[in-house]
Amino acid sequence: MKNIQSMRKNYEEKGVEGFYKENSDEYSNLYESQIKELLVKNISKFDCNCVLDLCCGGGEVTKVLLENSINNISGADPYTYELYTKNTGKKCISISFKDILNGKLDKNYTMIICSFALHLANEKDLFMIINELFRHTKLIIIISPHKRPFLDRITKTKLMFSDYSLTSKGKKVYLRAYSQSNWMARKFRSMVFRKPYHWGNERYQKYLKENKLFRSSKELENSQSD
Repeated sequence: MKNIQSMRKNYEEKGVEGFYKENSDEYSNLYESQIKELLVKNISKFDCNCVLDLCCGGGEVTKVLLENSINNISGADPYTYELYTKNTGKKCISISFKDILNGKLDKNYTMIICSFALHLANEKDLFMIINELFRHTKLIIIISPHKRPFLDRITKTKLMFSDYSLTSKGKKVYLRAYSQSNWMARKFRSMVFRKPYHWGNERYQKYLKENKLFRSSKELENSQSD
């Protein structure tokens, strides 16, 4: 395996897509031990009857779930789907955030876990991605190397609980569990947009702004320090 040290540096040099295309057959998450600690510690709080491991990488999340007798799991990743199946023996679909926005996720789950990926999504697409995921689940678990994405503030989801694990250098890796607030669900159902979703069109962006359904990181920083 190549020595993949600084993900930020890799993303800056090659871009997210370029990095994963180049390393799709050998990728390994540097924070695998923190992911395992967080999942094992909180697994009793999850509904694991049918799980989607979104942006599943090499199967770091799935392997922990399998070790804890959770078997109804499938993966989704546009780059590492072959590596995931090789490491876990589970099926994996090739699907990207763009595909999700286009309505290509066609199954419902009791829980969707997204590990080390949503903070890389285009910020203007975040609201739409989360709402599309909530069409297929009632529980979204996000594991991230920092406090982004601020879903409870950007998309008005409900933060159910959170936890973190420390690396050997004292860096926090976060786990957050979200459900869709009744307010946001009503707002989203009242929208006139239907499939196929034209998420990027001016009419939709105007709707988000007028109804204050999305605030950028810059706006969050101006309104409240974290």
